[in-house]
Amino acid sequence: RGVDAGLVVHLADGFARAFPDEALGPYMLGRQLSFRDAKLALPLLGRACPASGPPMAVPLPPLFVAECWRLVGDAAFRAGDLETSARAFARLRDEGPTLGERLRAKDFLERIAWVKQQQAR
Repeated sequence: RGVDAGLVVHLADGFARAFPDEALGPYMLGRQLSFRDAKLALPLLGRACPASGPPMAVPLPPLFVAECWRLVGDAAFRAGDLETSARAFARLRDEGPTLGERLRAKDFLERIAWVKQQQAR
């Protein structure tokens, strides 16, 4: 039996509040919210892996950074923020640690370009 999703969000929020200088808290909470409400998740993920400016006092462990960029790109896409999505996937395409992640980011950038083309019509 799986853990109740509400409990997971509650626990992640508790961690984020207990350790406000650590990027892992907003990352975990943003990750849980990203498929439930992408607009709520974006600010949290943006704190965990900022597109610009300094990272939090205790940044994400390197293992989590590429996944955070992917989550930002995906959540922004679903929230209709194609520019933020494109920036996140471009960063993943350029700096992703594995070929698979870089290719997945390239594929998503092509999807974003297609959606923008459709919207321009």
